[in-house]
Amino acid sequence: MQRCLLIPYKTFRDRIRIVNYYERRGYYIEVWEEYIYCYRGE
Repeated sequence: MQRCLLIPYKTFRDRIRIVNYYERRGYYIEVWEEYIYCYRGE
């Protein structure tokens, strides 16, 4: 089972902050044009 989050972001700075936050918590991250997709493989 995977836990997925789809997080919208407005600016490049938002994107960096969100990516750093979730990477530290062990999520895999894909950045799309308007969203960041974070998921955890179990």
